[in-house]
Amino acid sequence: MSFAKPGYTSYPVEVLPEVQVDQVTTAGAEIARYDSYGKRLIEIRNFLSSRPAANPIETTIHSDISGVVQRLFSAAQPNVRMNYENGSTSKCRSAGSINIRSIGGNEANIISRWHVVVRNYNLLDLYAWGVKPEEGLSLIDPRLSDTDRARILAAANLQELEAVGRLPNHVDLLDPAIESTFSSIKEVERQIPALAANGGSHVLSGSWIQVPPGMVAVILSIAVDSQQLVLNLAAGTGPYNCCFIYISRDSIENYVRLDASAMPNLMGGAAGTIDQEVRMFIPVTQRFQVQIVNNHAASGVAANLRMRVRYGLRKMTLVDRERWGIAIPTSEQAAASALMDKYAIKDNVIIGYDQ
Repeated sequence: MSFAKPGYTSYPVEVLPEVQVDQVTTAGAEIARYDSYGKRLIEIRNFLSSRPAANPIETTIHSDISGVVQRLFSAAQPNVRMNYENGSTSKCRSAGSINIRSIGGNEANIISRWHVVVRNYNLLDLYAWGVKPEEGLSLIDPRLSDTDRARILAAANLQELEAVGRLPNHVDLLDPAIESTFSSIKEVERQIPALAANGGSHVLSGSWIQVPPGMVAVILSIAVDSQQLVLNLAAGTGPYNCCFIYISRDSIENYVRLDASAMPNLMGGAAGTIDQEVRMFIPVTQRFQVQIVNNHAASGVAANLRMRVRYGLRKMTLVDRERWGIAIPTSEQAAASALMDKYAIKDNVIIGYDQ
């Protein structure tokens, strides 16, 4: 079952990866559900699954907005549902789910990967989700005065901008070009010690990575030599649903979980390489770590497994503080107040221009 919990996101916009393996039956099952996440909007993006051995696989993505949003197929024949991120998007306002079933016979060890994009309520995104600006403003903050409402709605002007074709679009946070927005990009790549069966673990960086004061780190990608994991963990119940990569962020441990044996280079590349990665966009303001845990009942993972995490660093801005509810230091408040007013940061965050 899916692991990401959109309700725990602290710094939207966040893009959370999901990597899991399922035993797919003709009866079908729900493999992911997202609900109870408060004033958040989510998108289920880029769903893909591995090619089955013999029987077609049908995947259905549901949204509370429009019911069945997508129906995707993967078959044993070449060129049917190829394994690549297809750019598909399913918008959900308060709930979304993914169901999967096989047609004609059960299929073992179907790998699925997708992203969950989590956004704060703002007028621009609520409008894209089908909510009119007046209603959206009431959802964001029902306590606004009539004067504030009129000012914000006039500044947003979403319906007119849409009519003339100038409605703003968000940057794709999974695009590698996003790395140009950071003051520095850092990588931690290691060949890690052996992982014993029944709980052997290793923290990639050796300990927590601390974010410098006044900075924001963003975890951009993780890679692992999944071919080695498949070879090492093939015995018994096999390599899946037993060895996991966990991302812990700030005060939340195990915030993200990925099935390590199902990471991308299982579908291409050789043991000893980490030529592919899972991209993500997970902001951090205090500390983070990436840990791998082997819970296989009998088999260990041999030494020198290659792993990598890539992250960016940049200064924390007034927009960040407004979006995420982070207090401005006392010594900076006077200067910050003038800038907040000059650039209408509070209003622009509500509108969604500063997302």
